[in-house]
Amino acid sequence: MSKIAQKEDYVLAFNQFLEKKQLRKTAERAAMLQRILAFDKHFTIEDIITHTKPAISRATAYNMLTLMLQARLLVKHHFPDTIEYELAGRPRHSHQICTTCGKIKEVRDTQLITTLNTRKYTAFNLSHLAIYLYGECSTCARRRKKLTNKPDYNES
Repeated sequence: MSKIAQKEDYVLAFNQFLEKKQLRKTAERAAMLQRILAFDKHFTIEDIITHTKPAISRATAYNMLTLMLQARLLVKHHFPDTIEYELAGRPRHSHQICTTCGKIKEVRDTQLITTLNTRKYTAFNLSHLAIYLYGECSTCARRRKKLTNKPDYNES
C-alpha cells in the first residue's frame, strides 16, 4: 500500500490475500483485524492480545501478524527494547529513539521525505522505509544537566 488507505481497503486487501492463499476468514482474524485497524500509532503483540475481544491466544496473534506482514499490510519495527507494528501506508516518518529512557517519537521531516520521494532506485520498488534516529530526548538531557550541576555537599 503506497498511500494512506481507508480501513475498508485494509479489510478488502486482507480478505483477498486470505482467498488467494486459500485460508479461512475466521472470527478471530476478523476481530484482530478490527483491533489492529483501531490503532493510529505503533502497537505491540501485547496490545493486540490485551485489547482483542473475544480473547485470543498468543499463537493466534503471532499467526495473524505474520499473515498481515506477508500481505504487506503491516510494517514491523525492531526497536531496542521491543518489536512494534504499524499499518502500512501511513505517511512517511522517522523515529527518534532516546538511548536513555527508550522513548520513541514519530517525526515527519518534510525535507527528508521530499528527498526520499524523488530518489530513484535502480531495479527496486520501494514499499516502505524506516529511519531510526538515536540520541537523548530533551527530558533526559534536562535531567542529566540538572544532576551534573548539583553541588556535592559531601565534599569537605
